[in-house]
Amino acid sequence: MKHMNNNSIIIKNLSSNINGCSFLRDVSFGIEKGEILGVIGPNGSGKTTLMETILGYRPKISGEILSSSSDHSCEIFYLPDGVQLFPEHKVHEVVSYFANQFKTNSEETQNFLGRFRLESHLNKKVSELSKGFQKRLGLAVAFMSGKQILFLDEPFDGLDLMQTIDVIKVMKEQIGLHHSIFVSIHQLGDAEKFCDRLLILNEGQILGLGSLSDLKIKFGLHESASLEDIFLSALQKETI
Repeated sequence: MKHMNNNSIIIKNLSSNINGCSFLRDVSFGIEKGEILGVIGPNGSGKTTLMETILGYRPKISGEILSSSSDHSCEIFYLPDGVQLFPEHKVHEVVSYFANQFKTNSEETQNFLGRFRLESHLNKKVSELSKGFQKRLGLAVAFMSGKQILFLDEPFDGLDLMQTIDVIKVMKEQIGLHHSIFVSIHQLGDAEKFCDRLLILNEGQILGLGSLSDLKIKFGLHESASLEDIFLSALQKETI
């Protein structure tokens, strides 16, 4: 489709409401093929609402969602924050179920189990896993899905530093193969290290969108400015 250019999906003038009150307001952006796009913002800024509206879990008031498929949700795997996948089943049962659903071959399945260090936990119930390993299991399933675009809501919450580094390595490897990732994240230091572009959201509106360099220029900041500096500058300018 000509209008897609280098984008996996395009959102144009998306608006929605929560309990009858306007929330997302004319949100427009594209998720580019093979990129990690991070969405950052204060608690309650609309990060999860944005993901769920794009996926149709929340009704939109207006706007368009364009993709190469007539049903864009078929191209996306969504991993919500805090989800437990079949908590009373064993890890190997959950993995086998999703491998069958996604027709993931045994070699790929074993690869993701290894990359997320889940091999020694296969006989545990999901509910018995630590929060960090529950996150790892969810991420392994997300990559097993083979979907073109992964929507990951706070995937690093509950992971320690080394676990986070491991997960980022896997994400970077997979991006080079066949995925785009749209990730909400509150750890600005992590977002700065691995996101190709960043979308700053507050109260349902986009305050900035682009690479770190783009955002430094937009907010008139020095080259040495951090993502935290950018984030604070964006929020302060909005309140002026």
